[in-house]
Amino acid sequence: MTGEPAPPGVGATGAQNRRERDFAQSPLSPNVSLPVSTPVSPQKPLSLGVIFLTLYIDLIGFSIFFPLGPELLRYYIAHEPEGGLFSALFAQLQSVAHTTHVPEMVTGALFAGLLGSVYSFMQFIFSPVWGS
Repeated sequence: MTGEPAPPGVGATGAQNRRERDFAQSPLSPNVSLPVSTPVSPQKPLSLGVIFLTLYIDLIGFSIFFPLGPELLRYYIAHEPEGGLFSALFAQLQSVAHTTHVPEMVTGALFAGLLGSVYSFMQFIFSPVWGS
């Protein structure tokens, strides 16, 4: 023996055969073929088009009644009895418009802004109640 390792199965002990077999089956050995995986295609990001479409539909839903606002305001001014909540709010808005010296048409815009603010405030107050 010259100090060189014996080929597997020739003059080798059982433990040495086991080590050589284990090395031949290990991932470090060039004899072992590893399974080849196909590259995973990256997941497509959420499309911005879907997000903008959702926002567009949402804006249409909130703004579809805007052309009807002035006519509704005229109707409720004509049919609301004195001393009601609407007439009190409208009187306050008219006084704000009068003190700021703006045209009469601005009162409708102030009323629409007031309605939007009250709607948002009520959502803020009551959404925890509805969510629980």
